[in-house]
Amino acid sequence: MDNTLIKLTEVEFNARLNTGKDFADVEFTDRLSFVDHCSQMSFTNCLFNERLTFLNVKLLKSITFTDCTFLESPQFIKCAIGNELTFDGCTFKEPLEIKSISFKAISFKNCECSEIRFAGAINDTNKSTAIIKFSNGVYTKVVFNHATLNSALLFHGGTFDSISADKTELVDKLEFDKGVKCSSLHLTDSVVRDRIRFLSGSISDVLEINGVNLEGQTTVSDSFHIDWLHMHNVVARRSFIVNYNDTVSKIDVSDSNFISGLNCNSQSNLPLSSGNLSIQLSGIIEGNIIVERVALLSVHFQGSNLGNIKLNKVSSKFITFDDFQNNNRITISNYRLNPDFNAFIVFDS
Repeated sequence: MDNTLIKLTEVEFNARLNTGKDFADVEFTDRLSFVDHCSQMSFTNCLFNERLTFLNVKLLKSITFTDCTFLESPQFIKCAIGNELTFDGCTFKEPLEIKSISFKAISFKNCECSEIRFAGAINDTNKSTAIIKFSNGVYTKVVFNHATLNSALLFHGGTFDSISADKTELVDKLEFDKGVKCSSLHLTDSVVRDRIRFLSGSISDVLEINGVNLEGQTTVSDSFHIDWLHMHNVVARRSFIVNYNDTVSKIDVSDSNFISGLNCNSQSNLPLSSGNLSIQLSGIIEGNIIVERVALLSVHFQGSNLGNIKLNKVSSKFITFDDFQNNNRITISNYRLNPDFNAFIVFDS
């Protein structure tokens, strides 16, 4: 931050508002609150020492923050933004709070954030083209909690320690692309109305889907790496597709229903002895699970199968049935145990 910034108190700032809505190279020393209507505003190379709050503000156009630093937690609550809320090259030392606002777009570019929190009705005007987009930057936590999100959510680049949605309704698509890097993604006790697409990037720890109703198709491309895909108490009404290219290390599914199928398949010619993927199915499994043309490390069945499980043109070192009840159908065809080391084990099944 430039040492030559002009310092403004809240009184001085309010006086400046009468002559213009654009601020550059300013250090704001006091807490600032907006509770009125205005057309648009921009802040460039500004330092906010205290909290910045937009409450019940209606803007006809946009708010833009470029190369700004926030030392306290900024808030945008119950605001109506006619166009876009943009953060470009900004640094947030404390959590950014966004609650119950409407907009055409919210964008984060090249930012450094400790935490971003979304809650309430996000874009309740249901603009068909609305988006929230992250592109590049470093983000410690992005949290959606008790939110209804009526906009597309795009993670196109950037590095994230944790992304989570809890007790949240995602109405539009959720997409990960442009080499995005995330340590963990947690979707819990939520509803996803539209599709989820993992196109290019990685989740280095866990993708957790727990207590979630997936109403749209979910696709994991063979250019997206996931260390551990953990699904519990999931109802997937459309297909859940994992295009495997040695890009997933573990798939763990329990007490779930894949109405249109969980399909893990590979289009490449992987050597049958090179598998690193472990699949574990436990609890009550319903619907269809199909694994095709995949070299596995192991497959473990536990619990009760009420659906249709098919393993076709698959190889592995281990296949285990442990306290397992098959109440419908399991089809194993063209299955090959690893010739160097293998085991087929059945316990109490």
